[in-house]
Amino acid sequence: MSRHRPHLNSLIGRVGKAHGLKGEFFLSGRTRLLSPSPDEVFLDTGNGTQDDSSARVLSHRVWKGRDLLQLDCYPDRTSVEKHHGFHIYGAVDGTEDLEYLLDQAVDTLSGEHIGTVEAITNYGAHDCIVMRHPSGTKTLELPFVDDYFQAKANAQVLLLRLPLAHFDDLWCDENP
Repeated sequence: MSRHRPHLNSLIGRVGKAHGLKGEFFLSGRTRLLSPSPDEVFLDTGNGTQDDSSARVLSHRVWKGRDLLQLDCYPDRTSVEKHHGFHIYGAVDGTEDLEYLLDQAVDTLSGEHIGTVEAITNYGAHDCIVMRHPSGTKTLELPFVDDYFQAKANAQVLLLRLPLAHFDDLWCDENP
């Protein structure tokens, strides 16, 4: 089993405000910087489906804390402005920076061991961690957000901030 997997054609953002005259635009609709940037993206035509044509990413840079993209289908500012708000899909695997969490113990704030991080996934909204129960027979997938987890300083332990009872119904058995 792969420890993480890229999710092809995940929503990565929207065509935002044009920047300059050469077809660069801000990538809007994201809470984090895009890293790494995909080589190719697909544009939503506005009717909820991905366009058959793809666009090559010519450049990706950060300006004033925001992502700036330039695609080969946008030669100038006017072409960007015509597609303002269109959704952009691409191959995204934002889990590389979280691989240090693999095999870390997960405990409650009271110190009870509840599992070990088995995998990291990303479905476009948040990175998620997959925990394996100490029994080895079931797993639990939760968003890796500050409201749920706290990293214990200088230790290989993640702390679950919420009571474990909140997630009792979410554990998945390995053998259905």
